[in-house]
Amino acid sequence: MVIFRDPSPFIQIKQALKYYFPIKKAPFYTGAFFIIASPGKVVTFTNKNQVMKKQLLLIGFFFAVINFVQAQKDYKVVFDLTSKDTLDQQALLRWTREVSNASSEAQVEVVMYGKGVNLVAKDRTQYGDAVSKLLSNKNISFKACAVALKAQGIDKSQLLPGVEVVPDGIYEIISKQRQGWGYIKAVH
Repeated sequence: MVIFRDPSPFIQIKQALKYYFPIKKAPFYTGAFFIIASPGKVVTFTNKNQVMKKQLLLIGFFFAVINFVQAQKDYKVVFDLTSKDTLDQQALLRWTREVSNASSEAQVEVVMYGKGVNLVAKDRTQYGDAVSKLLSNKNISFKACAVALKAQGIDKSQLLPGVEVVPDGIYEIISKQRQGWGYIKAVH
């Protein structure tokens, strides 16, 4: 071991480090200095700004992960169908399937008003089997507007089993949006 004449312990450590580990300042030099605590172990000290920057970065990363997990957990979508166009209805059924396949926890609600109620009327739909299959999933619901049913001359008894009736389709959609549900207008 090399012994230096300066009695200050800090100066001795600094001189020992310079002797054993010559440090050259480089563009990536961080201002850190090292102390050899015991054979084979090195303790690093950095300035407070670097420590705070690292802590803030870790805290930011932590909150980003929490938000991502929360977003995946609360996957709720309300679809808006107002058309009796079969292409719109096919697109809606495909999207509903895709969302439910993407996440088993996803909640999907299809709100139909205007001519969109034809999708769930037994004698007017081409997709009764597909709707019934989707309705077998507890996280998927189809809701028809009572005002639209009356305007189209459709009685509640003419709806596919499992379809619910709401007083106003637009109000149902607005209520879901206030609860944080995503909104998608079904058009092809």
